[in-house]
Amino acid sequence: MAKPSTEKKSLNVAAKETLASLFDYPYVVISDTFDIVNIGGDVRLYLSLIPGDAQLNLIKLLNPELQIVARCLISEVLKNQKKRSAEIKKFVLFDKEYFVRLHASPFYIDDTQERYCMLVFEAIDAAVFKTKSFTPVKGSPENEQLLTLERELEAVKEQLQTYIEELETSNEEMQSLNKELQSTNEELQSTNEELETSNEELQSTNEEIQIAYAELKSTTDILREKELLLERNKGELNALLDNDLQAIFLIDREGVIMNFNQPANSLVTEISGNNLRKDEKILEVKFL
Repeated sequence: MAKPSTEKKSLNVAAKETLASLFDYPYVVISDTFDIVNIGGDVRLYLSLIPGDAQLNLIKLLNPELQIVARCLISEVLKNQKKRSAEIKKFVLFDKEYFVRLHASPFYIDDTQERYCMLVFEAIDAAVFKTKSFTPVKGSPENEQLLTLERELEAVKEQLQTYIEELETSNEEMQSLNKELQSTNEELQSTNEELETSNEELQSTNEEIQIAYAELKSTTDILREKELLLERNKGELNALLDNDLQAIFLIDREGVIMNFNQPANSLVTEISGNNLRKDEKILEVKFL
């Protein structure tokens, strides 16, 4: 079953390639932003480089007389995803008149979701076009020019209508975007207010921390001074207890022995035969 499908597909591809080779019209492939991504054939009659930074935008490179027609045609094709052809359009290049019909067709590349459009330039022989399209009335060139202007006017009206529809669509999108921006702005303002409140709270907390730090530093300084004083007193006390010439007893207000030196212990031992003990009341020591 797969073989007939492959043959049919190959036949379609071959037919399209044959058709393209028979007509051999120049073309450009553009993205949905009107940027040229591929060029086929000689398009110098319709496109030209402009001074300044390099451009890939089709509309900026097109002959000015073809820009409106091309823009409207491509926009409609991209919007409706249906191929379409424009009316025959006259344009002037180097003081010479040319006629062209623009054809546009949408297509996708299999492995992407991007939209593309092929714009084909069908050159029309000026002599043939004038002969088939206009029937002079009583040989008057004014009537011939009038018919030309009428045809061009109808084409321009159609193009302007398409352009107006594009502008209306763009305006709706802009309004929707503006609402979103306003909503986002309100959210940002709310967030900014919350941040300002948080900043004030942080400043208040920082001030409290600085006050607490100052108090802690002051307390630490006091404790350090007391610790130094205690160490100095302890040193003086140890020096006093190390005195071997006198018996020294250290007692608290309750008369409890806190410390004593060796001569004090020796004295009590000689008198009572008992050793001194810390936490013993001095009045309970038996000296006899």
